[in-house]
Amino acid sequence: MKIGWKFGCLGAGFCLGIDEDIVVADSKNHRIAVYAKMGALKFQFGDAGKRNGQLFYPRKVAVFQHNGNFVVCDRGNGRSRMQIFSRCGTYMFKISIRFMDIVTGLAVTAKGHIVAVDSVSPTVFVISEEGMLLHWFDCSVFVREPSDIAIRDNVFYLCDMKAHGVTVFKDSVPLSHWQREGILLPHGH
Repeated sequence: MKIGWKFGCLGAGFCLGIDEDIVVADSKNHRIAVYAKMGALKFQFGDAGKRNGQLFYPRKVAVFQHNGNFVVCDRGNGRSRMQIFSRCGTYMFKISIRFMDIVTGLAVTAKGHIVAVDSVSPTVFVISEEGMLLHWFDCSVFVREPSDIAIRDNVFYLCDMKAHGVTVFKDSVPLSHWQREGILLPHGH
């Protein structure tokens, strides 16, 4: 495999946006950068700071596919803060996540629910777009230190940095676990 092209900035997290945009949480520069599929910078937003609408070392970013709005997690309130920005980068509102310490995984489901993973007490939280906690499950029995999450068809793929693996969950139930040896095992083996 060879590199097709390389572009961008030092970031803590990225996701794919609407129109195949590449969205980067540029931690060092306290901003979100949005690139076209081939690497041209389309726009960026964020001013350094801890007030609402500002960004302080953004770690994770995700995009709502139905409206193009962004959800951003940064260190604005100590450990983690979650804010919603419009598809053009205008601050909309903050979501209170006092129940989370450090967000290490962030995604948006096809239904528009925010899924955030806390690495301090390994837990997955499902939050409405308006900020209401809908569901949560403790994954500490199955995952040592979650580092990111991907979602497809309501199946959650949770990366485990310490165990060097991926655990697959559906409806809060682990389905399988893949470790660095490349073996996909049913849960319990």
